[in-house]
Amino acid sequence: MDHPQFTRPDRHRTHLSALEKVGGVPEDLTWAIYRDTLIEQAEQGVDYFTVHAGVLLRYVRITQDLRDYARAGMQEKANEFRESGGEIYGPEVPNS
Repeated sequence: MDHPQFTRPDRHRTHLSALEKVGGVPEDLTWAIYRDTLIEQAEQGVDYFTVHAGVLLRYVRITQDLRDYARAGMQEKANEFRESGGEIYGPEVPNS
């Protein structure tokens, strides 16, 4: 529901405004720039924001680093599993 006291300039264009500030280079977009853009638009009267953005992993270095680390850890555990015989269930342990 629209409220007459609020305006919605560029409601769905926050990400484009932020990208303009970094010359359209996604790798240069930081949270601080995006946050400042949100604040500027809020001061213009935008009353809510909906972010519909998917970030490619290659643009988020820490995410890619974590993904690589997890992949290496999973590979290590898979190798341990194979080397130990690849059995899902070990021998039954009697109740004590």
